[in-house]
Amino acid sequence: MQAVALAEGWDKADARALFDQAIAFEPSYYHYYRDYGNFPLPKWYGDEGYTQTFAEEATAKLPEPDGSIIYFEISSLLACQCDPRRDTLDGLSWPRIKLGYANLKNLYGTTNLKANRFAYMSYVEGDKPSARDAFQFIGDAANHDVWHGPEDFAQAQDWANSSANQ
Repeated sequence: MQAVALAEGWDKADARALFDQAIAFEPSYYHYYRDYGNFPLPKWYGDEGYTQTFAEEATAKLPEPDGSIIYFEISSLLACQCDPRRDTLDGLSWPRIKLGYANLKNLYGTTNLKANRFAYMSYVEGDKPSARDAFQFIGDAANHDVWHGPEDFAQAQDWANSSANQ
């Protein structure tokens, strides 16, 4: 239903009511948070800064490690791989994003997609050690849903593996 709400351009209050109903059923199911966090992005139906506020508000109510994992998931929407003009994590806590990814890896393992998202966010944030660790997992398996193109992946990987400013 959240995909329908996005596709049909539901009223913001109705989309939020659907999200609230979903998390009342399963409060730590991260897909609900990612799907709702996507709805109010400026490219769809929202305003600058709303998703950042939502990430803080929604995850503050969750116990750890769920809160930080979901914070990572929502944050990965904001370093918007599909829109290079919006590559930003402004208004978010990089330490909390890193904690969320670490908790995700420790509890559930990671996937190529999530490692690529984290490598990308680490690159956007200029965190070379975190990017390097993610690229070690990724190897040459760039996820094309994450990177703007193969050149961007190679540039970020080269940067992460360079010895300057470690």
